[in-house]
Amino acid sequence: MADAFGLHPLAVEGAVHAHQPPKSERYGDMLFLVLKTIVHVDHEKVTGTSEIVDTGEIMVLAGPGCTIAVRHGSAPPLEGVRRLLQEDPQQLGCGPAAVLHAVADMVVDRYIDVADAFAGYVDTLEAEVFAPEPPSTPHASTSSSENCWSSNAPSCPSPPPCRA
Repeated sequence: MADAFGLHPLAVEGAVHAHQPPKSERYGDMLFLVLKTIVHVDHEKVTGTSEIVDTGEIMVLAGPGCTIAVRHGSAPPLEGVRRLLQEDPQQLGCGPAAVLHAVADMVVDRYIDVADAFAGYVDTLEAEVFAPEPPSTPHASTSSSENCWSSNAPSCPSPPPCRA
């Protein structure tokens, strides 16, 4: 592909190697863009060890007459972006910049989806943390040491000291 599209060797190297910082670089008439992606990992119940976000990268090379996207990690598929562009010939007619914009737009939308999922987790956590404690029943049994303290039996341990 590098030869067919006349891609700069550094752009090809950047697209092939994952774990790059988000960036945009120009190589002649080609733009190389690294987008960090996040994907929500759904769970029935979230625990302290649950992974709820997975990350990935999409590297996009956009130049005259072509746009090439390379996905790494948990980057979402791009079939939806392709379908939307094919259904909108006017947008697609804007060329590689329109494709680049559509990919970036999808990545940003995924961040919003993950933020919405986090809001649901926060709401659930708040409800659990701030739920009123269940009322104590009037006939609740008391511990044996409480019975000892109230009866002042000689075999019972001393009650804890009072703190004012």
